[in-house]
Amino acid sequence: MIGTISLADLQEATGGQLYGSATVERFSGFCFQPDEARPGLIYAAVRDADGDAQRGMAAALAAGASGLICDEPPANDAPRATVLLVGDVIAAVGRWASYLLRQSDITLVGMAGPADTGLTLHALLTVLSSRYSTYANPDATRGLVGLPMSVQGLLDDTNIVAVDLTPEKAADIPDMLAVASPDVLVLTGLGGRFNRTVAQRLLEDASFCQAVVVNAAHPELLDLVHASGANAFAYAPSHTGSDLNVEAVTYTLEHTTARISWRDEPPVDLHLPLVGPVAFSAALAALVVGRLFDVPIAEGCEALQYARVPQGRLRRFHGAEGLTLLDYTFDASAGSLNAILAWYANLDTGPSRKLLVLGALSDQDPPSVIDLGRTVSELDGLIAVGSHAREVLAAARRSGMPPGQAELVYRFPDAVTMLNEMAIPGDLVLVAGSRTAAMERLVAHLLRDATDRDWLPFRSHTGAAVNAMHRATSWLEVDLDAIANNVTQLTRRLGERGLIAVVAANAYGHGELEIAATALANSAQLLAVNTLEEGIRLREGGIAAPILLMGHTPPGHFLQAIEHDLTVTIYGRPGVRALQAAAARARSRVRVHLLVATSPGGLGLTPDQVSPAVRDLLHSSFVEIEGLYTRLKGADDPTQAATGAAQRALFARLLKAVRAAGVPITYAHTVGSAGYLESPRENRFNAVRAGLLIYGLSPSPMVTVPSTFRQALTWKSTIVAISELNSGDSIGYDRTVQVSTGTRAAVVPVGYADGLRREWGNVLVRGRRAPILGGIGMNAISVDISAVTEAQTGDEVVLIGRQGVERLTVGDVALRLRVSPRQVAAGIGYHVPRFFLTNKEI
Repeated sequence: MIGTISLADLQEATGGQLYGSATVERFSGFCFQPDEARPGLIYAAVRDADGDAQRGMAAALAAGASGLICDEPPANDAPRATVLLVGDVIAAVGRWASYLLRQSDITLVGMAGPADTGLTLHALLTVLSSRYSTYANPDATRGLVGLPMSVQGLLDDTNIVAVDLTPEKAADIPDMLAVASPDVLVLTGLGGRFNRTVAQRLLEDASFCQAVVVNAAHPELLDLVHASGANAFAYAPSHTGSDLNVEAVTYTLEHTTARISWRDEPPVDLHLPLVGPVAFSAALAALVVGRLFDVPIAEGCEALQYARVPQGRLRRFHGAEGLTLLDYTFDASAGSLNAILAWYANLDTGPSRKLLVLGALSDQDPPSVIDLGRTVSELDGLIAVGSHAREVLAAARRSGMPPGQAELVYRFPDAVTMLNEMAIPGDLVLVAGSRTAAMERLVAHLLRDATDRDWLPFRSHTGAAVNAMHRATSWLEVDLDAIANNVTQLTRRLGERGLIAVVAANAYGHGELEIAATALANSAQLLAVNTLEEGIRLREGGIAAPILLMGHTPPGHFLQAIEHDLTVTIYGRPGVRALQAAAARARSRVRVHLLVATSPGGLGLTPDQVSPAVRDLLHSSFVEIEGLYTRLKGADDPTQAATGAAQRALFARLLKAVRAAGVPITYAHTVGSAGYLESPRENRFNAVRAGLLIYGLSPSPMVTVPSTFRQALTWKSTIVAISELNSGDSIGYDRTVQVSTGTRAAVVPVGYADGLRREWGNVLVRGRRAPILGGIGMNAISVDISAVTEAQTGDEVVLIGRQGVERLTVGDVALRLRVSPRQVAAGIGYHVPRFFLTNKEI
């Protein structure tokens, strides 16, 4: 029975051997990601980037997979799953797909191009299905691994099968053609990974094709096809160089219309219920292929008027709050999105504005980012979600998009918040992202009718991130939901007082851009950093909000600060004169905060220098005195409360004098996280600088964060080797520690170059504390796992964070090292990869 996968067919096609008994003999399909496994599916255990297959098999079995096809037995028993051992997993499933295609008299249509070919596959099935039994899986992944998924649902009576033959790399082409040799090849364009070299290799290796259908809107591709000697048939949205004549094309939000004719035949009206140039191009390709299979153009056009929009390919929905949504979340590429945005920007929608919510794109590269930036800048608003979309936002701003029309976020709830602030009833909102961006989950939250969720392309999205983590020697996991929780709680407690989010030192090691955007999206009013370089990085990373430079800015760099719209701290009279000169030269306004030294030896203007500095600055039409602040000594030590009270009293008198001179002072701030937790409410003035609180870290053992705040940081590594030591063996980087009894030691690839400091003490292995043995090397430590008898190579090691019920906090480490928690977090190397976690369910 074709349509399912039989164990007998798998064994015959692959030569695989059963490992144990066959508990299941028929499967509903393959899955290649363990988080997609479920009962009925057989998991193809392709090794990850580390060469490991066991992690994936364990996860797939835990998810209920009914079978495994693998090149080594699973480490643990699989009593409810059938296990088939093969020499090479990818080659084996490819042989099964080829075997399946050979069982019937099937004509194969292959497609390749830079963008998702799902629309073309769908249009082709629509045109051919009136005369043939057809099959395609528009949702299959691309490349060699995706081919078995493309054919696993075949039925016995299928005549024509359409598959995506776009390779991940040119070297895969022979293997792909060995699985699926097309009778007709459709080339939809050039771009991204499907470049000239790959297209040429495909044409050379597929020279046996009876016909090649090519998009003539790509002249270079058309030239390659002609040069190959293939029997070519061309199509394009305009008739130039095409076998189809195309006239009177009209795009609307509801449909696309045109007059179509095949060569010298009479024209036919096409009324396509799909929108945009990508869908129209797909329809034209389908009409040409249909003509090759004796389907007249008129018959094909009639069939296309009943075409349904596939999931995630510009399907239109009614959104909440009177919005209209366009869902382009199946697998948006940079090239296809640029074509769609050109249509979208020029669409006549009357008074309705056009907004874009953008996630990561497939095939995104620097040239495509520049092109997208130009097109996006013509829209009425952009919300960029994540680091890849941030690049497009920066390009759009460089192309003239005002900062207030482009916002950067890293969490879906923050995207919803920004959209609620930006959009008004009647607006159009295009939501776009690649297969891995999970933007369909954002669309689901914006729908007016919950039943429309069935038309969204929901998929699992965790595999790539997990694999990337395990490729690093050590990595940080930063919980952006914890950051949002902490900022939200803090702003609620502050009431009308403003929150200045301190993101200095790479946001205390957490990641400056991601933390800054998340803090701003959750009501922080201002950002604070130490250096000019930090401020510039935030600006270049897409942050448009006010940024205060709290550290020393050399007067020679004031002009750079002004050019990047950074707020400067002034703490001496010479700085006043230098800033006035720089602002006058730039002929641009600059905001300043005056730092006042309210205790002996502190950095800042002395109390008697404040009034003269204010008078000097008021003489410049380019300088705005926005803030006045001081730093309290010993704020994290309750025994210093009297000193802090005296400083606040002095600051209050100076603030009163400055305001009496006619300076409004938008931000008056004296306290950071520790001072906020310790000082009386009436002495907080109208703003609070918060660093540690945002990250869920207590300033000291005596001054702790409320229990509802959450630590956002986790630092992890893995065990890479285990050795058994005998009594008297030395261990550790400096070999100064000798073990007195038999010891089981693990090597963990993290060291002082990463920020792991001497006297760190313990790590967590399988939820238990394991002491570090001996000195800490530049990039490795030894850990005593004698008490963790079940520990093995590949196990996760937690340096900071929770594992099971056990926990090592930043505060625990700081106490042991006798330093501030901020020193521990900020000391983690900039090179250590950060992975930003957020719940994609809103």
